[in-house]
Amino acid sequence: MKKIIVCLLIIFCNDEKEMKTYFDWNHELIDNFGIYEINDLRLSVYDDEKIVKYSLHDKEKNLLVESVSRASVYQSWYLLLDESYNLWFYSSDIGGEVWLKSEENLYKHEYVNFFNPSIEIPEKLKTKVDG
Repeated sequence: MKKIIVCLLIIFCNDEKEMKTYFDWNHELIDNFGIYEINDLRLSVYDDEKIVKYSLHDKEKNLLVESVSRASVYQSWYLLLDESYNLWFYSSDIGGEVWLKSEENLYKHEYVNFFNPSIEIPEKLKTKVDG
């Protein structure tokens, strides 16, 4: 019985995928899980029980942004850190949101209707969503 439990533990522990790290990805659209580093920021994008999760940290590892939505990994989804360092998220099942960066380096969360926006959506994200 102990051997079976040990074998199961090994299988489950090895099932986790190592996340790829992308350095200086230059504000491109993200649609893959991984760690994205640019300047002094680190964006982690991962699968948490089939839900897309993400978090943004500064160089001191302070949490700046943490996902609040429950977007399915089975739907189309995109993240974008724009040139102003606002963090955009869109998923075909739940819609969009943005974390707007203030001058004090704080982030404010807002939901965004991508089809009738009250805020200007970055062109590369809008083009991808409009398909």
